[in-house]
Amino acid sequence: MPSRRDQARRLTRDMKLIVTVDVEEEGLFKGQYSADHNPTTNVPCLRLLDELFLEWKIRPTLLLTYQVTLQHHLHGLLLDLCHRWHGELGSHLHHWNTPPVTELPFPDPVPAELVPPDLLAAKLDCLFESFQPLGVQPQAFRMGRFSLGPKVFSLLQRSQVLVDSSVAPLRTQYGGPQHLDAPVDPYFPDPSRITFPGNSRILEVPITIVPVHARVGGIFEKIRTRWNGSQELVGWLSGNVFSLPVQPVWTGLKRLKIATALHNRRGGKVLTLFFHSSELQPGNSPLHPTQDHVQSFLRKLHFFFQWLHDFTTVESLTLSDLRKRYSDHP
Repeated sequence: MPSRRDQARRLTRDMKLIVTVDVEEEGLFKGQYSADHNPTTNVPCLRLLDELFLEWKIRPTLLLTYQVTLQHHLHGLLLDLCHRWHGELGSHLHHWNTPPVTELPFPDPVPAELVPPDLLAAKLDCLFESFQPLGVQPQAFRMGRFSLGPKVFSLLQRSQVLVDSSVAPLRTQYGGPQHLDAPVDPYFPDPSRITFPGNSRILEVPITIVPVHARVGGIFEKIRTRWNGSQELVGWLSGNVFSLPVQPVWTGLKRLKIATALHNRRGGKVLTLFFHSSELQPGNSPLHPTQDHVQSFLRKLHFFFQWLHDFTTVESLTLSDLRKRYSDHP
């Protein structure tokens, strides 16, 4: 009689695995959004991932902020790791500390959709130009705090970016945009309504957050738009009760497996994980206050990757390589 594991294998399909790391300055988990004090001592901690990524053939996308690209002494490390892992270097906009820095009449962190378009465009140009000493023209992008809306997306459409990973399904953000009803798997968005499939040339690769019911995101979006004052409750329910994130910092190993299996059985083809470089240095994240917590996180990643390889046939790709798999789209 087949084992439960063998039965489970017959229910699954092949999957693509996208592992993204936001390589960034410290302080954000402490609510600090400084424009001029941005230490990056955590970046060398990326070396902790070396054995793990080599063992499981993980090809990560390292998404660098402006404050990291400024540190020329880190360039050799980043290029070396990218080469060893067959990964890629992408860009990650922290619009609150990427020049030009201008004070705006909103609480920090100011939602990107409230930033004047010309100022936002100048920040993107500054970020992209900062990659020149690395010899890289980044094609993969993520917006800080997942603050991606039509304004930012329209600017990306005019840039070299070919693939974005700034959508967090079933999540609400202060000041918008809201991604409650976004698809779970990659899609080409409608530039004016980025949670709807359309004809953009940019492939959107949402971080994987699985709804407990396939239609729950759309239901919550209707509630949010029709009932004034419901956003806080909707955000809490969608984020804490009605969704299962495949995000290793946010949840435990058992739920990672449950969410992956649910996504797979619904026809999901891609798993997109993310975490921050600062979470690899003790004390920079409230969830990882000590070295033991960091090591526990690395073990969780190891056991999850191991389970994935037992569970199904999985291929790790960079964001840009995934975009190439959609090469029939303009």
